[in-house]
Amino acid sequence: MLWVFIPMLISIGVFNGYRIYNDHRLMLNQIEQDVVGSLHLINEAITILESLFENRMSDGLDLFMEEYFQSGGDPGKIDLEDLSARLNDQMDLYIINAESVIQYTTLEQDLGLDMKNLGGFYDYLEQVRAAGAPQVDPISKETLTGLYRKYAYAPTPDKEWILELGLKNSVIASYLQALDPISVIERLVSNNSVLNGIRMIDKDGWEISMSTPSRVDDVIAERAFQVVEFSRVIEINQWDKTLRYIQISSDGDFKWGVLDQVIELDYNRSSLMSGIIANLLVTVFSILICLVLARRFRRVELELRQHAVYDVLTGIYNRRYGMNMLEREVIRSKRLNSPFCCLLIDIDHFKSINDNYGHDVGDQVLRRVSQELQKFIRPYDSFFRYGGEEFMILMPGLTLQEAYSCAERMREICESVKFSLSKTESDLSITFSAGVAQCQPNDTHKTLIKRADKALYEAKRSGRNRVLSSAA
Repeated sequence: MLWVFIPMLISIGVFNGYRIYNDHRLMLNQIEQDVVGSLHLINEAITILESLFENRMSDGLDLFMEEYFQSGGDPGKIDLEDLSARLNDQMDLYIINAESVIQYTTLEQDLGLDMKNLGGFYDYLEQVRAAGAPQVDPISKETLTGLYRKYAYAPTPDKEWILELGLKNSVIASYLQALDPISVIERLVSNNSVLNGIRMIDKDGWEISMSTPSRVDDVIAERAFQVVEFSRVIEINQWDKTLRYIQISSDGDFKWGVLDQVIELDYNRSSLMSGIIANLLVTVFSILICLVLARRFRRVELELRQHAVYDVLTGIYNRRYGMNMLEREVIRSKRLNSPFCCLLIDIDHFKSINDNYGHDVGDQVLRRVSQELQKFIRPYDSFFRYGGEEFMILMPGLTLQEAYSCAERMREICESVKFSLSKTESDLSITFSAGVAQCQPNDTHKTLIKRADKALYEAKRSGRNRVLSSAA
C-alpha cells in the first residue's frame, strides 16, 4: 500500500503545483488585459479630445491666415504675440520660410531652427508645402523633448511660407491630467498586490508620460525595441519577480503619435513561490506521515502476525498454528508413506507449583521448560504450546521407537535441571510426563492426538515423570 500512496501523493503535489502556477499565469493574463484595457480607454478619451483640439487648431489656422493676408503677405508685419493672446495663449506660433527655417516664432529658443536638420520631419514638411492644404497632426511626441504636442500647418498660397501652430504641452497636460497613463498605472499598481510597477516605453527608449517624460536605461530600451521590432513578448523570471514586456497594440489603432508603445509589467512572484513552497512542504510532510504510518502499520502487522503464530508467554508456536501444521504433517506422511510421530508433553504437578509459588513462578517454569525442550528440536520438527502446561512436538521421519528414545532424553535432561526460586528457598525440580503416538494409515490428526493423549494419561496415572508409547 505504501508504494500506492506515495506516488499518489507525489501526483497530487505535482498537480497542485501545476494548478498554482497555472492560476498565477491566468491572473497575470487578466492583469495584462486590465492594463491594456485601461490604456485603450485612455486612447478613446484622447480620440474625443483630438477632435476638440483639431477644430480649435483649424480655427486657429484660419485666423493665422487672415493675419497673413492683412499683412499684405509680409509675415514680418504679423504681431505674433497679439495673435497668441487672441488664441488664449494656448498655442505657440511659427512661420517657416522657403528654406524650411523658422524665421518668426513666439518661442525664442526655436528661432532660426533649420528643419533640414530634422531629417524625416523636413521631408514631411515639404510634402505639406507641396500639397498646399492645411494639415492638423494628431497628438505626437517631440523627438527632442519627449513631450506630447499637437501641431497644425497651413502653406501660404504662393507656398513661400508655412504657418504653424503648436498646441502647448501644458494645455494637453491640463486636459489629460486625469488620463495620464502614469496616474492610471499608479492606481492599477496600488489596487493589485501582485504588481510592483508598470511602465510604458516606446522603442526609442522614452518612458511615456503626458507631462514628465524620461529616458529609460539602455537595457530596458533594447528590450522595448525588440518587442516592437520582432513583435514578440519578452519575459524575464527572477526569484522574487517577473518582468514582462508586451506591445500595447498590434493593430495600429493606438494614438499619441506612436504605434509602438511597450508595457513593462513588474510582477511580484512571492505569492507564487510561497504557494509552490507550501505545496512542496505539504507534499513532503504527507509523504513523511505516510512513511511513519506505514512503519507503524508494519510493526502492528508484525505484532498481529506474531500473536497469530506464536505463543506470547513462551515464544514458541501457539496451538492454532501448531494444529494446522499437525494436520498438514498427517496428510504429508500418508502421501509420502513416511513415518511421523506426535509427542504430547505435560508438566507434572504444575497446579501445585502455581498454588505454592504463584503464577509468576508458574510462567517462569513454562518458559524454562520450553527453552530446554527446544534444544532437542530438529530444524524440520515443530514445537508448540498445546494448552496450559501441555506442549506438543511433531517429529516427521521418526518411527515410534525413535520418537520414544528422543522423548526419554528430553525427560532426563528436564529432570536434571534445577529451577532456582530465591536465595532463601530450595531449588525446584521439574519433571514431565509424555505420550507418543505414530501416525497410522487410518489416522486423522484428531485420532493421532487422541492416542497420544491416552498414552500421556497412562504415564501420569502410572506415577508421572515417564514417557509411554501409544499402541497402534
